Amino acid sequence: AVSVLAAKAAGVDAPRVVAVFGTGVQGRAHAQAFSAAFPGAIVRSVRRDGDRRLALQGAQVVITATRSATPLFDGAAVEAGTFIAAVGSSRPDTRELDATLMARARMVLVEWKEQTLREAGDLVLLDAPLRERMNVVELGEVLAGGLGVRQSSGDIVVFKSVGVGIEDIAVAGLAYERLTGTAPRDA
Repeated sequence: AVSVLAAKAAGVDAPRVVAVFGTGVQGRAHAQAFSAAFPGAIVRSVRRDGDRRLALQGAQVVITATRSATPLFDGAAVEAGTFIAAVGSSRPDTRELDATLMARARMVLVEWKEQTLREAGDLVLLDAPLRERMNVVELGEVLAGGLGVRQSSGDIVVFKSVGVGIEDIAVAGLAYERLTGTAPRDA
């Protein structure tokens, strides 16, 4: 749900192709969420041993939902204007995205900047000059308004998620409310 929210905040409207790297629980959940949010999109699910370049061709949205310790593909192969949701690797010694892609990104959206800069190998493992140049912005700042994500249709935007506990609490509260018909605070 947060990845779809980030995609919409980044201006993703009606992608034709969504490429999902990873076929585990996170990958399947993202494929389902993006299919529901963007019903006209073709979703390509890619296993680790799949054709990565083919999966990237024509994709306006790329989701990485693996536990890979090394980048999944060459960042030069990502098309201009692509939105990437990197949700798999969340340790400081692992990364799904390479420095080439991160250098091409106009903005990196994160849930919580302090935590992400400490835990996300996709940022931690970059050389210091590139890391310092990165435009890392909390998703909440964008959702609150007044902060444009893209300056042009060719801008690449990365959403780097490491997971924040409050998201789980919010989803649990929503599930409770839908199941019982009452808000958790009313119970």
